[in-house]
Amino acid sequence: ARKVALFTEAWPVTVERKLFPALFPEAFLVAELKNPSTQPLPSGNANLFVGDDPAGNARLKLVSPGEAFTLPLGIDRALTPVRNVKVLQSESGVISKDEVSEYAVTIELANPYRAPVAVRLLDQIPITTQNDVEIVLRESKPLATQDKRTGALEWRLSVPANQKTVVAFTYSVKRPKGWKLQQSEVAP
Repeated sequence: ARKVALFTEAWPVTVERKLFPALFPEAFLVAELKNPSTQPLPSGNANLFVGDDPAGNARLKLVSPGEAFTLPLGIDRALTPVRNVKVLQSESGVISKDEVSEYAVTIELANPYRAPVAVRLLDQIPITTQNDVEIVLRESKPLATQDKRTGALEWRLSVPANQKTVVAFTYSVKRPKGWKLQQSEVAP
């Protein structure tokens, strides 16, 4: 079998790092782009390069003209988020006591590069279907975009060259006294 190149094009691309500090200690380098061509990009395997350096392979779906898509370019091991959580317990209520846990989360991210780095930082607060449990995002610095349905928090940041950025958020979980919380994964 022989491989024949169908076409070669150069497209504008935005490169950023995606970080999920609660789940992974690495930053994922991704390319966000739109198909600027008038032709669809066929589905199939793609060899990815950053400059002349191979960055891996991706399986692409059919991409229509003007459609946005993401290409994975590997892991950036130089960016490592440090996530810390502090918990403060208290009680509220006069007659029926409620337990309140307040979680203060800080994420530090140092940029070792000589240029600013575009970062998309993703974290999450818990969600519940229990009417007796109340979960509230108290604050986020800088202000996060929140999806109330999934609890997802997102920050789009530019970390200055050779500097550190700190992201912080606080949320509370209020529940009847004596209740034990259990964690479970919910499919999106």
